[in-house]
Amino acid sequence: MSTAGGSRNEGRDETVARREQVRAHVRTVLRRLTAVKAEGRGEREA
Repeated sequence: MSTAGGSRNEGRDETVARREQVRAHVRTVLRRLTAVKAEGRGEREA
């Protein structure tokens, strides 16, 4: 992984990993918001 191509791929992997992290965070926040809304209406959503 000491070649220029290797480091370039590493950078791409880093970006993909960051994107996955953000996606997971968004999913968690949305799930929490949905749960709060459901509680507010007196309903329960899994």
